[in-house]
Amino acid sequence: MKKINLSEASVIVGGTAPVCTVSFEKTSPTVCMQVTTCVDKNGAVVSKASESADLVRCE
Repeated sequence: MKKINLSEASVIVGGTAPVCTVSFEKTSPTVCMQVTTCVDKNGAVVSKASESADLVRCE
């Protein structure tokens, strides 16, 4: 097995599946948005989507 240094290890493709989290944000007194944010293995945001949600979800 070949030994590799840290910079070589950081570019290895394995384990790169994005991790997504869902949160609810109240953008105004009457509007609630469901926000889905996905990050890569380095913590960089790769996608962010939002859609309207029931106001109860934000309270």
